[in-house]
Order: sequence, then structure tokens, then C-alpha cells
Amino acid sequence: MKKKKTIIVITLFLLIGVFIYFQLNKNEITIYKEKKLQPQKEIVEFRDKPISKEILNDPTNYISIDGVLNNRLMDDDGTYYYLNHNIDGKYDEIGIPIVDVRTNFETRKTIVYAHSTLAGNGPFQALQNYDRNKDYYDNHKYINIRYNGKEYKYEIFSVFLSLADNDNSPELEYFYNTLYVDSEWEDIIHYYKDKSQYDTGVAVNKSDKILILQTCSMDPNYYEKYYRYNLLIFAKKI
Repeated sequence: MKKKKTIIVITLFLLIGVFIYFQLNKNEITIYKEKKLQPQKEIVEFRDKPISKEILNDPTNYISIDGVLNNRLMDDDGTYYYLNHNIDGKYDEIGIPIVDVRTNFETRKTIVYAHSTLAGNGPFQALQNYDRNKDYYDNHKYINIRYNGKEYKYEIFSVFLSLADNDNSPELEYFYNTLYVDSEWEDIIHYYKDKSQYDTGVAVNKSDKILILQTCSMDPNYYEKYYRYNLLIFAKKI
């Protein structure tokens, strides 16, 4: 009987300990779940949304890289609609490359987003080949853009992974900021250059306008931990 009471007491202490632990960590667990589920919520929210007239752009707009990448290029209205839809407005998880609504190809910095996938069929899948691969870069260093009737050419000067595990990470600077005074721009463009995995030999200065291509990294660490791992390709207008 005494042994039975001891087991009951120990069990109660364990249950109380577990309850206290979860109460203390309740906020962290909730935040973690919300972050994990947010992409799925966004996909469902915009799955049946009609095509916005504001983002039906020139059908001849495209982005290409030396024969390894050739895709339509779409504008955005701030909803990232075409990241999960095709040209016809039907839901498509691989989507189409889009231009950040805050930028265009005349602004100091232009950002273009598109998916890479484990299946290997994402529109920016070819960008994975730049990761730690200087030889690939040497053979595919130029990006061509056609946008609203104008042609643009860029030379890649930096390749790196943005290993950002929270919204305050300095490696998310490229995403949050789009406007700079000259002194800020000179510092930030050299920051992008210095972060490169390898030296491309391409010089940059404060007069340069740049293009940033963002896609999910297929690095194995991306799937082992819950972080924001983005593969970033930086190129200057030439």
C-alpha cells in the first residue's frame, strides 16, 4: 500500500511539472506553430482569389539566365499572388517569378521572387547551382530581363544564403529596405558583395543599380531546422 501511494505521489509531481513547463513555454510554442502554419494559411487565402487587373502585365516580360533559366515575369500587388498561381489564375504551387511591388527595374534595388522545390521543378530551380559553385557561376554570370518593353542586363556579383532565424536578423536587410540615401547605399552594396560565398571578381560602387533574386535554399540544413534559409543572387545592371 505504501509503495502504491509513493507511485501516485511521484505521478502527481510529474504531471504538475509537465503542466508548469507547458504554461511557461506556452507563448513560444504558440508563436512557433503560427510561423510554421503561416505559409499554408496564405496559400488557402489566395487560392480562389480572382486575378487582379493591377497585376495583369505585359505578356512579353521575362527573366532568363544564359540558357539555363527562362521564365515569364509578373508584377505583384503585395499579395504574392503569382507565387502560387499560373498565368490563367489557377492555383499552382510552383507559381511564376514576381517583381517586389515596392520596386521596378528603374529603382536602385529590384527584388524578384520565385520558388525552388524538392521535386526540382521550381521556376528558380537553376539558381541552386550557384550555391558554393564558382565554376557554375563562371559559365552563367549574366541575367537578362525584358520588362514593359525595355531590355535590361545584369552581371552577378554575389551569391549567399540568408540564414535568418528571426525578423530582426541583419541578413533580412535586403528584404525590408528598398530606399537609401547615397551614403547608406555605398555601405550596403559592399555588404552584399562581402557576404558572397566566393569572389566573383565583379566590382560594385554606389552608382550601381542592382537586382536581387530570392528563392528557397535547397541546402539540407533548411529541412533540419526551422529557419528562414533563402538563396540570394545579387547582380548589378550593366
